[in-house]
Amino acid sequence: METIEQKQKKESARIAQALESGDFYFIGIGDGGVGCCCPHCGAEGRWVYEWCWQGKRHAAMAGCYKVLTRSIPVTDERKFWEQLSTKMAKGKELSGWDKNIMNLDSMRDQYGDEWVDKKIQETLEKRRVWAANKRW
Repeated sequence: METIEQKQKKESARIAQALESGDFYFIGIGDGGVGCCCPHCGAEGRWVYEWCWQGKRHAAMAGCYKVLTRSIPVTDERKFWEQLSTKMAKGKELSGWDKNIMNLDSMRDQYGDEWVDKKIQETLEKRRVWAANKRW
């Protein structure tokens, strides 16, 4: 089992890699509490989105985040991580798909980034097909 320090080191390494490469990397959503201000525009709110893009680390609340990231291509993986971060920040229960992908993501040290990314894409595709076939 990974310690909190090990997880923080891995996350710091991923953020550093994203900053260096200039690629988009969604860090997560933090709860700033009631009365928190948007780091971008100063509007009052609660949930602060954090991401890296073009070699810089950014933070903003939901409205500003949507405007500022509009030009960045939306991939299934990016959409998934944003939804997962929202669920986790708000304390909602995670689905089996979510837990499976989080488990795969934690295996990066054992199997390498390439293999894990491929398996996450496969799982996201299976989830998409399952949801398309699901009849309510």
